[in-house]
Amino acid sequence: MTLKRLLQGVALFSDLDEDRLQKIVDISQIRDCSGGEIIVAKGAVGEELFLVLDGEVSIRTSDDPSTAFVFLGRGQIIGEMALVDSGYRSATVQAVSPTELVVFQKDDIYRLCEEDPQLGYYIMRNLAADLSFKLRHRHLTAQADQR
Repeated sequence: MTLKRLLQGVALFSDLDEDRLQKIVDISQIRDCSGGEIIVAKGAVGEELFLVLDGEVSIRTSDDPSTAFVFLGRGQIIGEMALVDSGYRSATVQAVSPTELVVFQKDDIYRLCEEDPQLGYYIMRNLAADLSFKLRHRHLTAQADQR
């Protein structure tokens, strides 16, 4: 299966036509990570957006590797907050097993969004939906833990 076909199944890119999807493929890079490898460290400057192509990653906000609060797998994105606010990483992301990622540089995505505002709209709308889902899940989990 081609990368383009895989990206079509990812919510972030689901609304894109063939030409726009190809633009996304053209700026992507594949990165292989070994199990246990730190992909991003909490506090680092965020310059990349990641899509899990295969494998699993853990997300944690503490330094203790046993305190992961969420696990993400195929088709899920990492680093979306850095794309929105260019801030520091809020969590550490670590490969749980051998993991294959699609990597997008923030500047490349910004350039595409500026060149094609409709593409930018689709990406930012879908990114907002993903962030909303994650925040809601985190909020509901925190409420359940308080009960």
